[in-house]
Amino acid sequence: IAYYMKKSHDEIPKAGDAITIDVTNLREFYRQRRETWREDTGSDFSFTGIFMFLAARLLHDQREKFGILNAYWDKEEQDAYLFNHVNVGIAVQTEAGLMVPVIHHAETMTFREVMSAAHDKLQRSLAKKITISELRDLTFTVNNVGAIGGENPDSIVPYTKESSGKERPTGMIMVLGAIKQIPDDKFTSELVRLGVIKNKDDFNARHYMTLAFSFDHRLFDGVPALEFSIEALAGKHGS
Repeated sequence: IAYYMKKSHDEIPKAGDAITIDVTNLREFYRQRRETWREDTGSDFSFTGIFMFLAARLLHDQREKFGILNAYWDKEEQDAYLFNHVNVGIAVQTEAGLMVPVIHHAETMTFREVMSAAHDKLQRSLAKKITISELRDLTFTVNNVGAIGGENPDSIVPYTKESSGKERPTGMIMVLGAIKQIPDDKFTSELVRLGVIKNKDDFNARHYMTLAFSFDHRLFDGVPALEFSIEALAGKHGS
């Protein structure tokens, strides 16, 4: 892990940005389905899985526009290498350190398949049951630091090893921050106390999340990464 972190730091000219996005409707979608999903599938319904699915489909279905994000910089050729498939990884903090298990060919999978695979990879990583082959051939990464309260993520661009043994960088990581209610419950409770509103639900509070990204600046500039993040949130994934 330390070896690939250092390779990434030494080699990749990292750039990035973050946007604050309104996820009120997405949060409600999540809240409405998480319990029935768990009962139906036995797996967790997660924000990470949602964004892994959206990213994989968008990278594939709009490859002409966003294919460069699902690529790596080939030092020998001094050029970008674009993939025809999407192997999306999920960053997992384990007792053994950071792991990025990979869902291979995620662009061919249904929403249910991606969500179930994300749950399976996460649980087996935590249990130290993930296999070496499942850590190989990464092309794009999604990380959710918001699950543990992270608000302003700034991530290193992952390095990977292919099944052939070749070591190479990846092009981009998309990171989900913590969801915050604006205004918060303390503020709306004070409005109730002052008699401005009758109950907290009378105030249309919204929920916001920081969506950040880091990328290899040799491949592209910030505009396509920002456009990709916005379109992923909008669900423009061609399915």
